[in-house]
Amino acid sequence: MNIADRPFATKSEWVYEQLRRRILGGGYKPDDRLRLTELAREFNMSEMPVREALRMLQRDGLIEMHSHRGASVANLSWSRAAEIVSVRMHLEVMAVREAAKGHDKSSLADLTKILDRMDRDLAAGAAARFSTGNREFHRRLYEPGPNAVLKQEIEELWDRVWRARSQSIFEVDRPRMAAAQTEHRAILAALARGDGEAAIRHRDGTLDSWAEIVRRSEPPPAH
Repeated sequence: MNIADRPFATKSEWVYEQLRRRILGGGYKPDDRLRLTELAREFNMSEMPVREALRMLQRDGLIEMHSHRGASVANLSWSRAAEIVSVRMHLEVMAVREAAKGHDKSSLADLTKILDRMDRDLAAGAAARFSTGNREFHRRLYEPGPNAVLKQEIEELWDRVWRARSQSIFEVDRPRMAAAQTEHRAILAALARGDGEAAIRHRDGTLDSWAEIVRRSEPPPAH
């Protein structure tokens, strides 16, 4: 692979970006092994920059490093994923508040189309497609907001859970799809009034669902 024209400062940064895109794009699945020697051969470089790229991915929470098995794509525990989602949802409330006044008829119409499509996915029981629509809906909610750093932080938190969990919340808690749509419609109605506060109720409903999933899926810590 020719990297002569890459716009990155170092080989490690270039490898990091290639692997990150594969993970977030679904090219690698949770628990897939990332073998150092094979990657170095594929990218036609020494193992050192590849090793550094793997450390960067570990820092992002996208891979896990094992002392005797090397690296693998992260498969987050439900409890860890719930913590990340909690932070993201609190930031989203702030972002939607800031974006509320920036919505217009066109953006609200786009949000309505997304929800209509999600209704069809809900009726079909298509949890994976519903999850994709859910992320798009959320992104469009805070898109008109002025704080680029805030929006980037939210996107990075989405990414940390998006591909590092083999199942979405809607696949595990299917009734949550209908409840989420009710909350989504309330947010849309509030935005039509220039009010972003309905996002708080959606946050609380989402976090309650995550807490229940954690309770069912993972045993309590030993005392």
